[in-house]
Amino acid sequence: MLDNCARSTYTCTSNCRDQTASPSIVGQWLMEWREQKPMERFAMAAGSLSGMTAFITGGSMGMGFNAARLCVGDGAAVAIMGRRADALEQARDRLIAEFPDATLVTVVGDALDESAVRAGLKRAYDIQGRLDMIAATIGTAHFRPLLMHDVTTMRDDFDRNVVSAFLAIRHGAPLMHDGGAIVCVSSCAAAMPMKYLASYAAGKAGLEHFARAAALELAPAKIRVNVIRPGLTRSEATEQAYFGDDEIMRRFLACIPFGRPGESHEVAAGIRFLMGPESSFVTGQSFAVDGGMELMCQPDLSNVIEKAFGPEVLKAAQAGREPPQ
Repeated sequence: MLDNCARSTYTCTSNCRDQTASPSIVGQWLMEWREQKPMERFAMAAGSLSGMTAFITGGSMGMGFNAARLCVGDGAAVAIMGRRADALEQARDRLIAEFPDATLVTVVGDALDESAVRAGLKRAYDIQGRLDMIAATIGTAHFRPLLMHDVTTMRDDFDRNVVSAFLAIRHGAPLMHDGGAIVCVSSCAAAMPMKYLASYAAGKAGLEHFARAAALELAPAKIRVNVIRPGLTRSEATEQAYFGDDEIMRRFLACIPFGRPGESHEVAAGIRFLMGPESSFVTGQSFAVDGGMELMCQPDLSNVIEKAFGPEVLKAAQAGREPPQ
C-alpha cells in the first residue's frame, strides 16, 4: 500500500481540508523511513535528554521537583522556578547531591508575574542557547461552596490554573527554535466536576482546552502541547489539606480503584514522558494519572465544608441561598 502511495498522489478525505501531496514528497518520506532501524521508527533515544534544556515552574517541590529530577537524570539542563528562594535552594541541593554533574539553575519568581516568567525562560534558554521543554505545574484551589465565591476568588483560581500556563507558553514557544514539548498539569476535576471546587474545576477545564488550541496552532512549529491530569496525589500541599484527615482520605480512597493516592513521582513520570522524544507524535492530549479515579467518582466532602464553615453555611449552600457571613 505504501509503495502504491509513493507512485501516486495522496488525497486527504477529511472534512477539514482537501489537498494533495506530491509523489516525490511521499517517496522521500518512504526512503527516510526505510533507512531507519526498526526501533528508531517507533522509539526515539531511550530516555536520553542529553543536550536539551527544560524550564519548569513550581519546580521546588512536588511533581515539579520530581519532573526536574527525571529530566536532570536523563541528561537535560534544567531551570526550576518558584516563589521561595529557600525552597529552590533546598531543591537544588537535593538534585546536585544525587546528580553532581547536573546543569541546574534556580529562578526566583511568581509564575503569574509576566516579567519574571520571561526572565526565567531567558535564563533557561541561555544555559545552552536553546529551549526544548516546558512544564507548567502550578495551580491552586479555593475549596468552598459556589455561593461563597466572589469575583476575586474565581479570578484567582483562573489565573493560577490557566494564565500561569499561558505565560509560560506565550513567552516560551518563541524560544523553541527547533520544535519542543510543553506539558501543563491539570486535574481529574477538569473531567469530573466536584462539589465545592467549582472555580478550580472550571480553571482546569479551561486549561485543557487552551492546551488543545495551543497544540493546534503551534504544530507547524513542531511544538507539542499536552496535559497531565492527576487525581489525588501526595505532595507538600495535599499533605496538609487532605492526608491528615482520616475521613477525607476514606472518602477519596473509596473513589480510587487502586485504593491508594498517587505519589508525586508517578505524576512526574507522565510529565517526563510527554516532555521527551518518546512521545514525539503526541500533541493536544490529556492523560489521566489517577489510579483509575476517572472510572469512578469524586468524593462528597460536605462534611469538610460543615467543619470548616459551620452547618448553617452548608445548609444554605445546599438550598441555593446566600450563606451567612
